[in-house]
Amino acid sequence: MTKYRYLLVPLAVAALASCSGSPVEAPAIEPRLEGGGGCGTLAPAVSLEQAPSQADPARHQPIRFLVTFQLPVTGFDGDDLVFGGTAAAGATASVTSIDASHYVVEVSGLTRNGTVSASVRGGAAEANQFCNNLTAASTSVDNVVRFVGKSR
Repeated sequence: MTKYRYLLVPLAVAALASCSGSPVEAPAIEPRLEGGGGCGTLAPAVSLEQAPSQADPARHQPIRFLVTFQLPVTGFDGDDLVFGGTAAAGATASVTSIDASHYVVEVSGLTRNGTVSASVRGGAAEANQFCNNLTAASTSVDNVVRFVGKSR
């Protein structure tokens, strides 16, 4: 179930008049999130999928994956990835930003044939909205590539 949040920002009022006609200053009011749950409940989603241009099985390195965050993020890099599969030992990753929500991950350093899977660990990046909450762990439909090429 999706919870919608919105930011309330009160309009600045220079002065109000009391019943007697004397000016009254408006109280300072801080912007706040509304919509239930408060700042601490939003963990923006992230998906990691085999890149659309990635051959499977792959004969060449690097193996490419596409990471998509629900919201723009900061702080995402190769240390935030987890690799698995029979060919993943020794794998290294390079992360290239397309924009603040989309990243290309290139995996290389494979030393044998087999499968390579990738995922993004929970807390990998901070969202640029909604109180800088950390992202959730990634979900995937196809995050596994079979490598059948020469090892590097």
